[in-house]
Amino acid sequence: LPTLPEVLPLRSLPQPAGPVATLGLLDDPAAQRQRPLQHSFAGDGSLLVFGTSGSGKTTLMRSIGASLALALPPDRLHLYGLDFATRGLKPLEALPHCGSVIAGDEPERAVRLLRMLGQEAERRKGLLSMVGASSLAEYLAACSGDVLPYLVVLLDGLPNFVSAFENVDLGAHIDALRSLLAEGRPLGISFVVGIDRQGSFTTRIQATVTRRLILRLASEDDYSYLGIPRSVYAGAHLPPGRGFTEAGMEVQTPVVGDDAAGSAQAAALAALGGQLAHHCGPVQVPEVRLLPKIVPRSSLPTPSGPLEAVIGLADRDLEPIRVDLAEGHFVVAGPRRSGRTTALATLAYSLASGPGNTRLHLLCPRRRSPLTELPIWASTAIGAEACGQEARQVAGAAREAGTEAVVVVDDAEDLADETLPDLDWIAQRGREHGLRLVIGVETQAAQRMFNAWMQQSLRDRQGILLDPDPTMDGTLLGVPRLPPRQGGAWPAGRGYLVRRGATELIQVASG
Repeated sequence: LPTLPEVLPLRSLPQPAGPVATLGLLDDPAAQRQRPLQHSFAGDGSLLVFGTSGSGKTTLMRSIGASLALALPPDRLHLYGLDFATRGLKPLEALPHCGSVIAGDEPERAVRLLRMLGQEAERRKGLLSMVGASSLAEYLAACSGDVLPYLVVLLDGLPNFVSAFENVDLGAHIDALRSLLAEGRPLGISFVVGIDRQGSFTTRIQATVTRRLILRLASEDDYSYLGIPRSVYAGAHLPPGRGFTEAGMEVQTPVVGDDAAGSAQAAALAALGGQLAHHCGPVQVPEVRLLPKIVPRSSLPTPSGPLEAVIGLADRDLEPIRVDLAEGHFVVAGPRRSGRTTALATLAYSLASGPGNTRLHLLCPRRRSPLTELPIWASTAIGAEACGQEARQVAGAAREAGTEAVVVVDDAEDLADETLPDLDWIAQRGREHGLRLVIGVETQAAQRMFNAWMQQSLRDRQGILLDPDPTMDGTLLGVPRLPPRQGGAWPAGRGYLVRRGATELIQVASG
């Protein structure tokens, strides 16, 4: 037989049906034949692809995505990419089956994808148990009317992924990946994992994922570590895409189109995606979206109860996030230009639009504040002296009538040197009379303020930490350490909502 070709077009190989991908052309000298090598995600689950830089890992992943797209329609297959290597998986987004390809500098989206897959895994466990099925294939056979797609994630650059998340939340996201690799196969959730160097995590998952493909490695010792006999790899010619199966048989992996160059493959995937989209029609594959930098206030729902405010979107599920002042006073802390005043405005507008007759009072020690122009206040006090007088009137009215009211304090650090006994009373006893404080303050100034009203409000451990320093600012609201910051600078209004020690990344609405 002729030697294996160095460039093998995917279309030259027979395309299987179902959740099966064509991995290449296998050379079987003992049987004097060359045959297609295929991988069943339903039967074999996930696949590990080992190879050094330039060995053809990314090219193979693109081919696997294209092969699966040819085998199944978009309503039966959803593809996702985690590209922590060369960003070579981006062209897969041209396929109608692809929800998102997430780059290594988008850690928030990567975490959201893992969270989404984990939630889907739990949902599928329940569905399978209801009909007594042990796998997705059995479930689909028993429930012919249901369509649950196979989910395949192409993870390129596993060591870089591990480096990015091993010190985040005590490695919780790496544990989530390990769990999905171990439990995903019967649920129809599988991974193709590209690995360019060994590591402790790689060693652990090899006991879980048995199928592997070994392309050219950096040293001969690496082959023996992966169980390839020396007689197989010694002196072997391994152009890009050439490698071995776990059984030591030589294989040439395919390329999309006729050219192994990245630009040519991107063009071929774009053409294939156009053809499949025309053939399959519109199909909505869930995307993995980023928490937006701007959330319009008009897009949020109205509160469902008094003292409740809808303030923005949660990073966890991109759903509206609510705070309940019935739980206590609320502090909005952040450095200059972090969006404190905007957050106070959003919270106040939402409180004003809710049910009930909650009166809003503004204490603004500085002469200039955009909050004074809002048409929602029952009273407005500008300047430190006026703030003291207004606090006295609000406290007096509450003692007599006990009407529900919220006192909003902007730029609270400007009241640090003032003696305000009525504001102290509101913070300490106001809840018994229907009063709540919402305080906007500069973070570092708040750490130096020992006013009774500020200290009492902080003890409620409820508020927003905008653009925080993760090593220090969490202690302001009783959180020993915030999650490490990743990515670039945060937009105004981005921060952590803190409630009784629990933190949640949010984007506060504006406009």
